[in-house]
Amino acid sequence: MAIYFFDKNQTLIKIVPESATFEAIQTQELDDDSLLKDTLSVTVKGDEKILDAEYMAVKSYTGNAQTFDMYRIVTDTTPDKSMSFTGMSLAPYELNGHI
Repeated sequence: MAIYFFDKNQTLIKIVPESATFEAIQTQELDDDSLLKDTLSVTVKGDEKILDAEYMAVKSYTGNAQTFDMYRIVTDTTPDKSMSFTGMSLAPYELNGHI
């Protein structure tokens, strides 16, 4: 699956194709507050263009072909020739601590 990377203004920086994606895992679970915790962990080929990415997205498996799941990047690491990112779905991230 292709990974879409965005800057702090949610402007597209780069689309990393499946051929440059080593791993992409979406995880969904209910937390203690019964909120859906939806995370995306990806490892992609190293690229300076995405060093400052703050958001990432993947095409959604539900809805129409133009539906995406968007994630706020909460952690990132840059090993030798790859880059790893973990993102949290925007809705729970924005609602965290709010009623």
